[in-house]
Amino acid sequence: MSQESEINMKKKSAPKFVTDPVCQMEFPAGKAAATFKFNHRTYHFCSAACLRLFEADPLAYLDETQPDDATHLADSR
Repeated sequence: MSQESEINMKKKSAPKFVTDPVCQMEFPAGKAAATFKFNHRTYHFCSAACLRLFEADPLAYLDETQPDDATHLADSR
């Protein structure tokens, strides 16, 4: 196996990290405690507490400058 092939395999197996719109914590998408769909996007949360805050007022936590394909996660406070 070539060195380039090994590098590409490592990139594919690396977990996708996302950022919480409530507390700004970064973690692997697969570790989310909850998810929530809003405006055709799925947001991931590390705790029910952050999910509840987001559900109460999603627009307060969304950054309009983020790319459309960004996925977000939340962490407990």
